[in-house]
Amino acid sequence: MNWLTMKLRKLSTKLYIVYLLMFVTLASVVITSYIAVDTQRQHLVLTDMLGAQELLTERVTFTLSAVGQMGLNSQEGFDANVQEQTDMIEKYYAGVQTMLDGFARHEFEYSQGNIVELRFREDFTLLFDSAIATSLGQWERVRYYIDFLTDPANLEDKALYATRLDEFKALNRGVLDNAEFVAKICRDEADRKMRLSQAFQYGSIGFSLLVLIVLIFLITDNFYNPIVEIRRMFNRMSKGDISRRFQRERDDEFKDLYDNFNFFLNNLESIFRLENKIILENQLDVILCYVHSSFKQFIPFHFITVEYHDTPGNLVVRKVVDEDVIEEEQFADREYQRFDSVTQVDNRIALPILIESLNLGVVYFHFESASMIEEAHISFINLLEEKVAFAFYKGFFFKNLLSIITNGLAEMTEARDPETGNHLKRMSRYSQIIARKLMEEGHFEDTIDREFVE
Repeated sequence: MNWLTMKLRKLSTKLYIVYLLMFVTLASVVITSYIAVDTQRQHLVLTDMLGAQELLTERVTFTLSAVGQMGLNSQEGFDANVQEQTDMIEKYYAGVQTMLDGFARHEFEYSQGNIVELRFREDFTLLFDSAIATSLGQWERVRYYIDFLTDPANLEDKALYATRLDEFKALNRGVLDNAEFVAKICRDEADRKMRLSQAFQYGSIGFSLLVLIVLIFLITDNFYNPIVEIRRMFNRMSKGDISRRFQRERDDEFKDLYDNFNFFLNNLESIFRLENKIILENQLDVILCYVHSSFKQFIPFHFITVEYHDTPGNLVVRKVVDEDVIEEEQFADREYQRFDSVTQVDNRIALPILIESLNLGVVYFHFESASMIEEAHISFINLLEEKVAFAFYKGFFFKNLLSIITNGLAEMTEARDPETGNHLKRMSRYSQIIARKLMEEGHFEDTIDREFVE
């Protein structure tokens, strides 16, 4: 059930549902139209054939009755016309026989090469076949009277001839009545199928309208509204407002798009905040801690290290392990590795600190394993290259500005009096040693920190 629910939330599944509904609607229209056309065709065929059968039956019985009556009243007229009338009767008889045989098979040739197959429901088939069987039986008896009444030799016994003629007239009424009965039940069945076909057509129209409403809802809710929201968001962004975020509770492809775009906007805002931090903040440690806290949500690094040379030429390695925890080590005989661009080194991403042609150091983003590093992480850090370099340069500059001024004053004083200049340098180092000792022993914790010692 959870799998099905997840599938139904996907836009691709909803598109498939839209296509399926459109196909079902089209299929229902085609099927109902086919049923209607087929019903009308069968109704037309039955009407024509039954009408023709009734007409030919009447012609057979009327002509044969006329021949019989002529035989009783005028022997000469009978002899003169019997052959012509017999040929006509045979022609009409064959036509009716062909139709009855076709009705019995539920299939006959309506026109040249056009074979029509009659399809009936089971109850009607039983009634229809019974009526056709009766017609076939009656028609076989008609065959007897045709042969008898058209044979001149039978006129020798006028009484018997008159009896057979009366019998034929009685049979004639039954034949016509049964033909009318067949026509009536076929008309009734055709009308029933027409009503059923109309019901299917109306149902198809209703179903199509329902599908149309569902399609409008699906398209509006799942496609049109999100596109309008995207257009509205882009319009705000074009005016410089990136404070709003996409909101979508439904778990589908648009939600993935919204989340990715929100992620991009968060990245962009973090970069803007970093720029503001660089402008407003002079302390390198504060900036490094901000980078650690802000970008950890975008890049799954473990910690950050910064390697650079201080003013005396020692290699300084500073490790940012938490939002406000920085560990520092110094090495007198080591160099940091220089890079020209953002580079992956094992499980680290190296970000060189470049100011024009100066390579001031390198920032490493450490990951737990090399497999965790993605191309997107390197691309994101590329966006930070100039900003981090400027932040380092700015922080490093302010950090060493006092030392530069102090050393400059000492050198100026030393130019006039070497002893006084050396005294300033000694006092600076003594002050640093005393302050570092106080920090290590935990005295004046609220005042003395690394920045204070420097």
